[in-house]
Amino acid sequence: MAPPLPSSTCPRLPVPAPPPPRRRAAVVASLLCLLASACVGDELVRVDDEAPGARCAAGGVAIHTGVDADDDGRLDDDEIDTTTYECFDDGARALTRVDVEPPGAHCSDGGAAIHTGIDDDGDGVLDDDEISDTAYVCDHVIIGDVAVTSAATAARLADVTVVTGTLTITDAGPVTALELPLVHVGGSLVIEPDGAALATVSLPALASIDGDLSVTGSLAGLAVPRLAAISRDVVVRAAALTGLELPALTHLGGAHLTAAANPALARVAAPALTALDGVAIDVRGNPALVELDLAGLQHLRGSSLEVQQTPALATVRLAALVDVDGALFVDAPAATRLALPALTTAGDDVYVGGDRVTRLELPALASVGGALFLATTAATELSLPALRSASSLYLGDNPALTTVDLPALRVLRSLMVTRNDALATLTLPALISVDTLQIHHAPTLTTVSFPALVAVTDLAVYDTVALQRVVAPALIRVDRDLSLDHNDALRGLDAPALAWVRGSLRVTDNAALPDLAGLAGLATIDGYSQITRNASLTHLGLTSLATAADVLMIGATTTDLEDLGNPSLEVIDLPALASVATLMISTNPALAALELPSLDHLDALYVDRNPGLATCAVARLVASLDQPPAAMNILDTDDAAACP
Repeated sequence: MAPPLPSSTCPRLPVPAPPPPRRRAAVVASLLCLLASACVGDELVRVDDEAPGARCAAGGVAIHTGVDADDDGRLDDDEIDTTTYECFDDGARALTRVDVEPPGAHCSDGGAAIHTGIDDDGDGVLDDDEISDTAYVCDHVIIGDVAVTSAATAARLADVTVVTGTLTITDAGPVTALELPLVHVGGSLVIEPDGAALATVSLPALASIDGDLSVTGSLAGLAVPRLAAISRDVVVRAAALTGLELPALTHLGGAHLTAAANPALARVAAPALTALDGVAIDVRGNPALVELDLAGLQHLRGSSLEVQQTPALATVRLAALVDVDGALFVDAPAATRLALPALTTAGDDVYVGGDRVTRLELPALASVGGALFLATTAATELSLPALRSASSLYLGDNPALTTVDLPALRVLRSLMVTRNDALATLTLPALISVDTLQIHHAPTLTTVSFPALVAVTDLAVYDTVALQRVVAPALIRVDRDLSLDHNDALRGLDAPALAWVRGSLRVTDNAALPDLAGLAGLATIDGYSQITRNASLTHLGLTSLATAADVLMIGATTTDLEDLGNPSLEVIDLPALASVATLMISTNPALAALELPSLDHLDALYVDRNPGLATCAVARLVASLDQPPAAMNILDTDDAAACP
């Protein structure tokens, strides 16, 4: 243990020789003198973090010594005579912890115990067994809470380094720029001027806050260049604040880092943060925000990051982010490039994009536990080379997008492709399974290919005016519904292996579709089926269809007199159909033949408004059944036509 520090001076310290690199680097005893902030007119020591680089491969501390020429109690850059470096090679960080020291042997009237050591377990907290040195500051300490409401109350803190309770700063008028030598606040730091003279607060030595950091009201500037640890939340809602700069922050122990509704805030920066546990970062409603710098952030464990309602945001620094357990929402409307090169996993929804983004880079993203929304309004290419799985993927509202590259994507719950005005081809070569697959309102899309897709729950393709083919050669089953609707250029759904639709089949308003021969392997439809308003359909081509367990409707509904049905349909050719619950054939003006040689069971038959179909052909069909249908209605067929 180090002895109590003198209240007004510090011992002159020898300049240490540069230590060799080592796995652990103890914080030198001179740091304790600095924290006491009681050295005036003598040799001082200043300890700064040393980032990983040429001097210290894994980082460390820089130890500066020199004489306090201007007697301001700080070692300024131009007062440094000697600098040595204390390095460590495992990324461990030197931490400081300040505890209240009760009256006793170390401080007769009480004070503060300043502990230093190495964060061996990397949790951002200096635990008891990590303490390597302790010094006691018995002067320059205020026990309990403090409120600064005037210049007189601010003067009480002129030489105070530790406040053991909560410090509240509301005004120091007529002082407009308040600077205090505080090193530690044992409670919360609350800065809340509201229309007061106080405009800026500078705390150049502040290293730690055991409670919250709360900044509200009319504060315009806050300087905390050495603040390394905040044990609880950060909340910033200040009308005039232009920057939230936390350059030394490495530990945040609360549940929230919130910077919201700050109309003048232009920059938010905490570049030294590497990991957060259970902390939600919420940066929203800051119309002047231009830059977000979280360059060192690697892990958000049990945490989320949301950046939205920031119309001026042009620069986002998240280059080190590897994983996010919660949601990730980054909307940068003014950015032209968004890069998260290290991001591999997200546990919840991910939204990344911006109106001007031309380059969206997520090269390592492999897994998304929730929905993945990619808004690339100005981008022509979208590449996610490592993405293997996601709960859902939304590719929509990207008017310039021409190329989508998802070579590794295998499993999805939901895929929606919509309103991509320039996208001509969509191929997902590795996709095996998807629950809901929707492709719609894609005006230039001509080809969709899923060469490995085996199973889908719901498949819907509609309102794609240029789409010619949907290719899914490995598709075996549709577990619920299959719908092709309002696709003006569609020539076919090429899924020859598809044997079973467990729900409904809907093929409507596909003007160029000549037949359904691409579904030649379809054997069973469990639900309702409707094939209508396909202007070019001449025959069905469902050569394997054996069972339709519900209604099979070919043509219009019997109640819609304006419905044209299938105007070019000449023959209903279902050579394998053996059983159907209800067969409805309506409003097919060119229909001339029924080729249903295997049909032997039919519960209900409705034939209506097929003027070219011979009535005797219908009668022959009924006669071939094992028993007459329980319900039957035949209207508007050709009674005069003969049957061979």
